[in-house]
Amino acid sequence: MAERFILHVDMEGLLVALEVRANPSLEGRRLIIGGMPEDDGNVVACSRDLRRMGIKPGLLLSDAAEIAPRALFLPSRPQEYAASHERVLQQLLTETDRVEALALGEFFLDGEGRVSDRRTAVTWANALRSSLRRVHGIEPAIGIGSDKLIARMCSGLQRGSAVTCLDASEFREAFSTRPLESLWGLGARTIRSLRDLGMATIGDLGQTDPATLAPYFGDRAAHLVGLAHGRSGSPVVPHSDEPRGPFVTREWSGELPQGARGRIGKQLGRLVEALADALHEEHRLAQRIEVQVVWEDFSQTTRRASLDYPVDEREDLLPWADALFRRFDLGGGVRKIALFASRLTPTPVRAPAVPFTLTAPVAG
Repeated sequence: MAERFILHVDMEGLLVALEVRANPSLEGRRLIIGGMPEDDGNVVACSRDLRRMGIKPGLLLSDAAEIAPRALFLPSRPQEYAASHERVLQQLLTETDRVEALALGEFFLDGEGRVSDRRTAVTWANALRSSLRRVHGIEPAIGIGSDKLIARMCSGLQRGSAVTCLDASEFREAFSTRPLESLWGLGARTIRSLRDLGMATIGDLGQTDPATLAPYFGDRAAHLVGLAHGRSGSPVVPHSDEPRGPFVTREWSGELPQGARGRIGKQLGRLVEALADALHEEHRLAQRIEVQVVWEDFSQTTRRASLDYPVDEREDLLPWADALFRRFDLGGGVRKIALFASRLTPTPVRAPAVPFTLTAPVAG
């Protein structure tokens, strides 16, 4: 079987670059995009050095102000951001039709039929960086791996190069000592449960026999251990290829005027909480979320994202819903907001958490 290569393209500085291009006097400033600290909103994007300080998309603006009080806060411009995101997407689609848009400026590309080995995968990634820089003015970080999980985590390593390629064994070596919170694919509730069972690092999880976790996580036990070894098994799925299928939904109807982004954002937060409650009631986890807005003229727009791990907690759902919401241009009044959770799987039955002694490493 031919070796598989997936690229994760992270245009981390795309929105900041747009703001600097619109106002060159912002060059070199620490920027936080999303609104003012007193606004009831979240960070949409920020300068790279602020990320190192712990500020990231989804963080409350008020919390970001406490971390970086001297940063310059800018309002969000969703129409321009969505247009720029679409331009990057269309450029990537000229390379391969297997592109999955994960979030604003963040994409997965499946190298099947395009690259045959590690060397050609890295060559392709470097060519992509150059072409994206020519068109958009910034070079993305690109991670390469045999699984979306490895590719996604590689793109954040920045080992002196913005292209990082790791195989499964290199992945385990690079990440085994890192905390569970850094493993892409674990939800907050799962992390709490694993910590209750005595695990603290990715390596701890990787060394655990799935049979030991089965009483607590059911059929997900082997999957969780696989994540620690760089195996999520999630394919690159372009949105156009994926039907919604069975879903859980919650919606709000009423009238909100043009420009009421703060009020709409609050309503979205309440919907996310209601959606999480509904998933709990139905004992379901969701791996896809959609935000649908019906405008005052009764037209509608939908934004969607495929998550790489199943979730049912508000704290896991809200950053995704908020990121999708901020891709809307709220140029008109709103009549309805609907949230859909799909790609549903049963919530495993969990036994009471009892700490145990980690077993010998599991091969693979």
